[in-house]
Amino acid sequence: PPAPAAAVAAAAATAAITGAAAPKQPFTSYLRRVEVTLDPDPEAAPSGSSSSTTTSGQGGARVLVWEKALHTGPHRDGLEVKRVGTTPCRAKVTITLDQQPEHVVLPPPLAKALGVAHETRP
Repeated sequence: PPAPAAAVAAAAATAAITGAAAPKQPFTSYLRRVEVTLDPDPEAAPSGSSSSTTTSGQGGARVLVWEKALHTGPHRDGLEVKRVGTTPCRAKVTITLDQQPEHVVLPPPLAKALGVAHETRP
């Protein structure tokens, strides 16, 4: 069977010829990692699933992590974070895209030696 990326590309090419819309990929299929950091909240209870982890960060902040590599179910069109309590808190959301091939930023000495600042891995 063709690779998933090849199948999507073939479907998109067919859609372009026939005028139909290309198949939509779920939102989480584009992500590698999502990290949500919540300000300290003594009422917050840790929760998660097989594809997320909860840890305590600096100053007692809650850090929730969703990783594609640990995700076992179907991809979804969104992620939802719930917490126990009604006290407002600040949240910092860090999203890492699943870029293929993977894009990396080189350390300054290596970038200067090679003459490039960004590179991809095969």
